[in-house]
Amino acid sequence: MRKAPQHVLVIGGGIIGLSIAYRLATRGAHVTLVDRGIPGHECTWAAGGMLAPTCEGEVADRALVALGYDSLHRYHAWVSELESLTGLDCCLGSGETLLVATDHDERGQTEHMARLITNKGGHVERLHLDDARAMAPLLTPRLTLAYRVQGDRWIEPRALCQALVEALHRMNVDVRENHEATCQDFVMADAVVLACGAWHDLLKHSPSDSPFTLAGEVDTPTFVRAGCGRVGGGANGHFSLGIRPIRGQTVHLTGASLLNHVVRTPRVYLVPRRDGVVIGATSEEQGFDRTSPAGGVYELLRYGIQTVPALYELHFSEVAVGFRSATKDHMPVLDKVPQSSIYVATGHYRDGILLAPASADHMAEMIMTGEKPDAIEPFSWRAQ
Repeated sequence: MRKAPQHVLVIGGGIIGLSIAYRLATRGAHVTLVDRGIPGHECTWAAGGMLAPTCEGEVADRALVALGYDSLHRYHAWVSELESLTGLDCCLGSGETLLVATDHDERGQTEHMARLITNKGGHVERLHLDDARAMAPLLTPRLTLAYRVQGDRWIEPRALCQALVEALHRMNVDVRENHEATCQDFVMADAVVLACGAWHDLLKHSPSDSPFTLAGEVDTPTFVRAGCGRVGGGANGHFSLGIRPIRGQTVHLTGASLLNHVVRTPRVYLVPRRDGVVIGATSEEQGFDRTSPAGGVYELLRYGIQTVPALYELHFSEVAVGFRSATKDHMPVLDKVPQSSIYVATGHYRDGILLAPASADHMAEMIMTGEKPDAIEPFSWRAQ
């Protein structure tokens, strides 16, 4: 019988790394989590928090949709578990998604979005405009079309990450922020989880004390010393997944809670917050450029206020910038690197918040038992 790893090193403190570290700790593993910055303050910090398995993007892969629903169905119990342990509110909302059109140009695109959701297996109900306004009274009077996507929810990612970090501390997980993984970290680990998001393909061995710096390959002898076997892909241990960063900007407004439901148009989405609204999001292939072009912010505000005019009275809080991790096929990688004890959980693109509970549960199962769950079989290792 395979012996479960006693000490697991998780590299990356975004929503996926935090969730995996938490689930491993609940299963009895000794876990160290390291992050080059502050856990939860990269892509997760800018995330909208929509829990919508069929609403994001044109990709209609059935396995990805199924994993999304799998994860959505785990959310209530997962959040209850975290809140019970920490005493913190993760701010899981019960509101669903409204797809709306605010002018003639948006009408055809909104109908297309509704068809896509139906094709993915989602449940879409066309609403009378009065019923839509009953769900979201502050919607524009110019509303021309509305649908309800049944079963969707939303959460505040920053509150969720705060609860996860607190849970890790309470479970004696060694959380190291502003920390580069060192050789000593690897020597102590029986298994390593790479949950580095958009930075995955920039990992490289350094001749210094750190086995990883930003550049692109893994030093095989380091992993042999760490008990992690050999990385497949050649003598130098290359394991690029073709991950590229997709910059996303969200505008955060505060001052009043105006919505209970997520509102989506073909141009923007609006996600409720306890004290305001998040408007998102741009999608730009600009590498790791953190600047916030004025045009993108202007369009988010313009179309957000066009959809819910009352946003005009809220206070501008911030523009958050994050980098989504996108593979070539926009499918995540949830797998073990061949011939090693290295595990990869990345490439979640627009679905990191949604897929966190299922990714954590299934990855922890694979790490602790050596058996890969069927639910993540389609998201296998595919080095470039």
